Amino acid sequence: MEWNIKQGKCEEIEALLEDSLEGALESEGARNLLEVHLRECAKCREALEDAKSSRRLLKWCESAPEASPGFARVVMARIWAHQDQAGSGRGLVQALVTFASRLAITATLALGALIAYTAVAPPAPNTEITAMNAEGRYGLFTDPAQRAVTRDDFLRMVAETSHGQK
Repeated sequence: MEWNIKQGKCEEIEALLEDSLEGALESEGARNLLEVHLRECAKCREALEDAKSSRRLLKWCESAPEASPGFARVVMARIWAHQDQAGSGRGLVQALVTFASRLAITATLALGALIAYTAVAPPAPNTEITAMNAEGRYGLFTDPAQRAVTRDDFLRMVAETSHGQK
């Protein structure tokens, strides 16, 4: 294969760059051709430097040791021990915070129930109408203007009625 260095056939030099990085460039002519091309082509020089730095990074990453099988267990044991030490002083405070939050929630629910009851509950009986009916009965019928709310009110109304007698 004939190399035309002056026209800068970077695509053909690319294979030589890869072989040079791997240390598999054996032919003296190919090495000379690559050196001449790299002197003339800034793009290929930059690509070669990028590839070299990438290989160094990859070699550095590969050198990390593998974690032992008990590594996770040891780390978790240390974390739990640290949490026990940090949490031992906050036991009372944490209990008080929990109690206070539950108390606040209970008070809020009780207040909500009270508001709902007052919005839905029937109004209190009007004592003025009951007293006026007992004293001066209006109309032909002696039926009270308001119904009895409790059993005692009903018995009192029955006792106060003259049942047509004057």
